[in-house]
Amino acid sequence: MSHASRTRRVCLPVLTPSAHPLLGPWALGLWLALGPRLGHGAPDGAPPQAPTRAPLAAAAPAVTPDALVAAALRHHPALAAARAGVRAARAHVGGADAWPWPRLQIAAAPLPIETRNGPAWASVGVAWPLPWPSERAAQRGLAEGRAAEARAATDLARLAVARAVRQAAVDLWAIEALARLNARHLALADRLIELAQARLAAGANVQSDLLEAQVARARLADDGIDLAQHTGLRRAAVNSLIGQPLSAPLGPIAAPAVRPTEAAEALMARARAVHPALARAAAAQRTARSQRAVADRAGWPQLTPGLNYTFIGTADPPAMNSDPGRQALQLTLGLTLPLWQTAPDAAAEAARAAEAAAEAAHDEAERQQLLAVLTQHVTATSAARRVALYTDRVLPLAREVAELREARYSAGESRFSGLLDAQRALIGHEQAQIQAQAEFGRALADLQWAVGEPVADTPPTDSGHAAPRQDAP
Repeated sequence: MSHASRTRRVCLPVLTPSAHPLLGPWALGLWLALGPRLGHGAPDGAPPQAPTRAPLAAAAPAVTPDALVAAALRHHPALAAARAGVRAARAHVGGADAWPWPRLQIAAAPLPIETRNGPAWASVGVAWPLPWPSERAAQRGLAEGRAAEARAATDLARLAVARAVRQAAVDLWAIEALARLNARHLALADRLIELAQARLAAGANVQSDLLEAQVARARLADDGIDLAQHTGLRRAAVNSLIGQPLSAPLGPIAAPAVRPTEAAEALMARARAVHPALARAAAAQRTARSQRAVADRAGWPQLTPGLNYTFIGTADPPAMNSDPGRQALQLTLGLTLPLWQTAPDAAAEAARAAEAAAEAAHDEAERQQLLAVLTQHVTATSAARRVALYTDRVLPLAREVAELREARYSAGESRFSGLLDAQRALIGHEQAQIQAQAEFGRALADLQWAVGEPVADTPPTDSGHAAPRQDAP
């Protein structure tokens, strides 16, 4: 069972001595003593009391999700590993099209070979395998494609970390907002119990009202314990993402700013142009094409020119018309004979299949990414509409119903259970507003991940609707 459903229980009424004249002077004194402490106004006709809560300026500044994302991008180990992979891939590019090393050849004859000029007893030579020009280009394209894949994978990892941090921050804000809502209604429950006891002592109330108020207070207190425990868990999750100790303190999390987003068509166009998942798929296509080019050239004959120098001794007896060194230099040319093409042909066929698979994977990645943009855009739009509904319509009406029920109860026209039902509905709507706002924050994080970059606001429409206003939870 979710925390929202567990805490959607009872919000107790706000009662004043003027609404209950049977409470008498003792209750009036109790009201004057408890009202300022609980942050409520003075009785009718008295000057308004200043709130006892600390002013907003004295509170710790709210921590924005952008600040948490920046910290996570600096410290997250997955990104450090991805950046190391990029450096390794870039290093391979520099040597991908390097010329092969020449080969030194030394030969000695245990039994010298007699020549006209004397015995040939040793030779030294240099041979240099020469790749085809297109083969070097294909090797460099293969390394560049892999480096591009590594860069896109790093960008994708950054997006995934940012998404996780934003969603964890929204979850922490939501649980904190629910805890604040629970604490506010818990304070109202404490005050109501005091007033119910006063009415019971004055003989103007039945004991069941006090018992119902105590039951509601106990359930709210139990929910508060659950919310406090899960607040610690949510805070630990955020700290783990930004590289801090799990128990490190965090300031209050800024509430998700509910606002309209760009049109889905514009967002899909941007995703198609900039998303790292599509960039990685495109790089995989280039890598597959280069791999096929390398495989196609694997069966080509390889040329190996060389130069040999033969050491020739003195003939015994000396040869007539000897010309030492005349035959000492030799030019050589080696050529591989591709008689068996089984292995090269198999490698080329595998490379062509990999290229076709990469093209299909790119098309599928584009479809899935555009679908993700559309899905998260609908989710965010629906959540923003629900926030506006609760803020502008449902909550004002629910508060009005609670006030009417309170007035009827104070006039003796309805039972205490009717007032509790109205307050249950009110706290449920307040929790639903928090959940809708949190859902928008999570959907916006998903939408930014699906697009591949932050999503901008849109101006108000012709109908005059802008971002829905939000009541403080």
